[in-house]
Amino acid sequence: MRVRSVIIGCVLFATGTVVGVSTHQLASATISSGDRAVLVPIDPCRLTDTRADAPDAGPRSSPLGAGETITLDAQQAGVPCSGLLPTAATALALNVTALNATEQTFLTVWADGARPDSSSRNPAPEQPPAPNAVTTRLSASNDFRIFNSAGSVDVIVDVVGYYEDHDHDDRYSTRAELDLRIADQKAIALENPTGLFDGEYDIRLTLIVPADYTPGTTPRFEVHLRPGLDAPCVVQLQEDFVWGSTPGEVSSKAFGVGLIDVIAPTDLEFDFTGANSIVTQLLEFTVDVGDVLQPGDSLSVGFFERISTTCTNGGILGATFFYE
Repeated sequence: MRVRSVIIGCVLFATGTVVGVSTHQLASATISSGDRAVLVPIDPCRLTDTRADAPDAGPRSSPLGAGETITLDAQQAGVPCSGLLPTAATALALNVTALNATEQTFLTVWADGARPDSSSRNPAPEQPPAPNAVTTRLSASNDFRIFNSAGSVDVIVDVVGYYEDHDHDDRYSTRAELDLRIADQKAIALENPTGLFDGEYDIRLTLIVPADYTPGTTPRFEVHLRPGLDAPCVVQLQEDFVWGSTPGEVSSKAFGVGLIDVIAPTDLEFDFTGANSIVTQLLEFTVDVGDVLQPGDSLSVGFFERISTTCTNGGILGATFFYE
């Protein structure tokens, strides 16, 4: 004779809405894994100002000449940005302002190596100063370069944020992992033998463990409850039993009173605050069966109404058994 005694852990979830939060990232949708640079906004700070009379001017206090390149260190000391940019930063989000240009010219901002054939700013004589948003990578030395093509021009560089690498895979599942979980998810729709909408809330669920069930995994139940026509009201449930048996073997029921770890402070209380019969709440619990439960076994669980229940009718809308 084998008696299958199991323990249930219950968690009650109220129906709600989930709001997603997004962050601007330097990432490609075609790349599915690995480090990605994430933007960290900061209060704007000045990294350099080449004007001769500028306070906290940085390493340069004269305009850039024709064909000249200057190198700016993200860790420059003695400027408003000092101490605000981490050495782990891989790129900077900048506002680059050009003024006092003597000729039509262009500026190129880049990290290191060969100068790219592109412009980041196009100053002209008598042009009013205006910032231009520029994003640039940082070199391995935490610096970047600015090239001026023609004439002379003053340059102001303000930092509005930095990018830092983050491995999103350390917290989130990859698409391949999610696809595998979805493909492996198995479920069985269950009926409540005590009736559906128009009866008591007593729950009795029985099923035959499917042939493709994997012993040693943790099955999960979802039961959707809804009130009767006398809502708003409160339903309180008490764990009753949970047991399993193997067909053809003598087995006795193992009553589960006290075996269920009820998290809610007032046992399983369902407060149907909506004054109609559409409101539903979810009872979700897992069954800790270890490697005892086998394919082909029967499994039963039960809950009953407590005396403090104020709903006079109602029931369960549906139930599902999830397994691996």
